[in-house]
Amino acid sequence: MKDRAERREQVKRVIKKRLKIIKRISPDYKEVIEQPHRMAKKHPLDCGNPMCGLCHGDKNMKKIKISVLRKITDLKSEIAELERGIK
Repeated sequence: MKDRAERREQVKRVIKKRLKIIKRISPDYKEVIEQPHRMAKKHPLDCGNPMCGLCHGDKNMKKIKISVLRKITDLKSEIAELERGIK
């Protein structure tokens, strides 16, 4: 189990990485530098709007999730193995 110091250090690393991303992408990064801890829980590439086409395009376009695709392929492979066993 992580102790408090490790968790704090992890948050600092996450904030540092996200600030690098914001500096590269956004021209208005001065606000974020004044309040860097805002990046602890907010992803830099997410605008916060759940219906945004850029941030959440896969959700809005009704694309199949990767986990569901994995389950489908696993089921297909199991069916193929069972068919080989029956013949």
